[in-house]
Amino acid sequence: MNLGILNTLHEDAGLVDVPDDVLLSQIEARLPRYLLERARARSPIVLAGLAIWGLAAFGVSNSDSSTTPALAAPTTVATSSEPSTSTARPSPATPTTGTPRPVGLQPAPSIAPPSLSPTAASTVPERAAAAGSLAISDSGYSSSTGGTPLEQEPPNGSLPVASLGGQHLKRSFLHLSGNGHVLHLALEQRASNTNADTATVDACAITGPWTPKRAVAASDGPTFDASRCVPGTRNPDGTWTFDLAKLPGGATQPNGIMLVPAAGSMTTFNIAFSNVALP
Repeated sequence: MNLGILNTLHEDAGLVDVPDDVLLSQIEARLPRYLLERARARSPIVLAGLAIWGLAAFGVSNSDSSTTPALAAPTTVATSSEPSTSTARPSPATPTTGTPRPVGLQPAPSIAPPSLSPTAASTVPERAAAAGSLAISDSGYSSSTGGTPLEQEPPNGSLPVASLGGQHLKRSFLHLSGNGHVLHLALEQRASNTNADTATVDACAITGPWTPKRAVAASDGPTFDASRCVPGTRNPDGTWTFDLAKLPGGATQPNGIMLVPAAGSMTTFNIAFSNVALP
């Protein structure tokens, strides 16, 4: 124990001659009071220290608040399902739909191909004869059943020739142009072409003018000169050639030529030639 405290206790209490054990008991009894009195004696200093510390802390907080910007209040997000009435209208220059494209990358405008009218799409292709060849300018055909419900017109404007045991059922007539002398024809693939392998066909000079009509009655079709005919030749590839140089006047007959079943043949067939000549 501090010697100063013992001396003070001896002097204050007049216990100089008091034994130590008694003195210790007296100290234990008076120590709490002693400590309380010391605390009271020093309390003004403690309070003053606390006051100074509080003022200093207050001053620091004020200086921080004056230099630190205030935080912006958080924006309240509307959760209502009602549509907003204050939505700004888009500027006329601002697109309202789609994703804006970067400048310089705009797609080129699409150009639709020209469409063909039904009439133009169904017409026969332009018949232009290549050098040394022939082209069909116009054509028609007559039939034993022409002008009746029994007539079945061949497809794609093709040129039919038909025979029943040597009797003419169908004959085709055509005008030619060009500087060639051999007429080269293919069979129309969409026609029935019955007995094409045994068919026999002649090309004969027409004797009078005619108009390009199809499926006319045999009596209404043009007539031909049976003495001015050349036989057709069926080639290995299935096409036909007619050497019209053997006709008086050549290929460009004034009234054209007629494709008919060969004279003297008793075969039966029904074929149709394409209305576009081959080179």
